[in-house]
Amino acid sequence: MSKGWAAVAAYAEEAQKRQKEYDENKGNFKPRAFPLIVKMGEEADVTFVDVEPDMRTLHTLQLNEKWTTRPCLGDNCPYCAKGNKSKTRCLFTVVDHRSYTREKDGVPVTYRDQLRYFECSPTTADNLNRMLTRKKKKLGTDGIVVNISKSKVDKKSPPMFDLLDRDPESHRIPENVEPFDFDEVFALDSATAFKEAVSGNQVKYS
Repeated sequence: MSKGWAAVAAYAEEAQKRQKEYDENKGNFKPRAFPLIVKMGEEADVTFVDVEPDMRTLHTLQLNEKWTTRPCLGDNCPYCAKGNKSKTRCLFTVVDHRSYTREKDGVPVTYRDQLRYFECSPTTADNLNRMLTRKKKKLGTDGIVVNISKSKVDKKSPPMFDLLDRDPESHRIPENVEPFDFDEVFALDSATAFKEAVSGNQVKYS
C-alpha cells in the first residue's frame, strides 16, 4: 500500500484518466441488457428509447440465489410444468440518468446514462401511456424524461410516473443508442430451460 501526497496525486490523476476514457468511449460498445432496478422508496429519471412496448410472456425465478427472468416456451415449457406461473410483461429500453460510482481496477469511475430495460405489467404500461397522452407527449423523444418511483410502504404497489421538465441537453439520449433486441435478450434454448427447471435445489419459484 502506497502512502504520501505523491501517491494521492497519482491515484487522483489515474482516476481522472479512467473517467475520461469511459466518458469518451461509452457510446462505442454494445451494452449488456440489465433490468432497471427501482427499489421501495427510490426513484429514477429515465428517457425511453422505445416508442412502443415489446410484450412478452415471462417467468420469474430464483437461480443460484439471484432473481432472473426467462421466456415462456409455450405448450412444452418446463417452467410451466414445474408450477411457475407465467406473466405477460411489457418491456421498454430506457436510459437511466442516475449516476453511481464503482471501482474499476482499483480506481473509481462514475457511470451515468446507462442503457437498461424497464419491465412492467400491461396495466402499468397503459397508465404510462395515458399520462403521456394527457400531456400530449410521446416516448422516444429527446428531452422527454419520466420519473419512475416506488412506494415506501407497499412492496406490491406498481411504479408511479411523472413527466419531468428537464433540459434536453442534460437528458439527451446518447449517440448511437438503439433499443434492445428482446428476441436476443431473452433467447433461451429448450435444453437449458429444462435443466434449470429440474434443478430443484437451485431454482425457487415465485
